Amino acid sequence: MKFLLSTFLAFCISIGMFAQENVYEIMERNDLSIQQAEALANNLFARTGTGRGTGYKQFQRWLFERKFHTDANGYLISQQ
Repeated sequence: MKFLLSTFLAFCISIGMFAQENVYEIMERNDLSIQQAEALANNLFARTGTGRGTGYKQFQRWLFERKFHTDANGYLISQQ
């Protein structure tokens, strides 16, 4: 019984360690300013790199486009 409990606990901890935010989740968030999103993504790319399959190019395209849709503070302009 203790073995099962300790195994389950180790499994839960390991899942929590790998549940990090990816670049696509950053792009979907509307509560961040463009500067905050860029800082989060830069930290992510510092860890994962900017090679193929990391989402770096997609993020750069998203960042360029979003700059046209933000106010002076860097937040998304609401479209009514």
